[in-house]
Amino acid sequence: MTQTNYTYDDGGRVAAGMKSQNDCGIRAIAIATGMEYHAARKFIRAFAKAGKQGNGQISNGIYKEDMNAALESIGWVWCSAPKFEGRKARYSDIPCTAILRMARHYSTVKDGVLYDSWDSSHKMVYGYWCESAKRKRERHAAEMKKVVGTPVTGDLAKVLGSFF
Repeated sequence: MTQTNYTYDDGGRVAAGMKSQNDCGIRAIAIATGMEYHAARKFIRAFAKAGKQGNGQISNGIYKEDMNAALESIGWVWCSAPKFEGRKARYSDIPCTAILRMARHYSTVKDGVLYDSWDSSHKMVYGYWCESAKRKRERHAAEMKKVVGTPVTGDLAKVLGSFF
């Protein structure tokens, strides 16, 4: 038996007063990006309404095309899962904070730990979305500006960036 590195996280669903069980995409976005649950729900619903879903009804799931459009809009990029001989990719093979696309499910992995409302570690990972390098730099610059109080550039940005 393999040991899993799993942490229960509902993405803020209960705190938001929601009871839905078919919300894995919303939870994954909330957990990976730090968005509030309601904000993540509203965010993905807008893309579902404008995209393949066509009506914004996300209670029975989110099309991968709509999820992809939503995540690309905030600077996340799609990566195919690593290929292995003799086995399928699992969450523990993903090298970054990522939203995983699994068989009929979305989940989040951070530092090799699976975050979900149930232990989905047995599921195969088809691929994942992770923050682009440009988006990470922008986020770190914004975090440094909050700490220092003014925009940070040049060598100081490089030094401070190592702390974020």
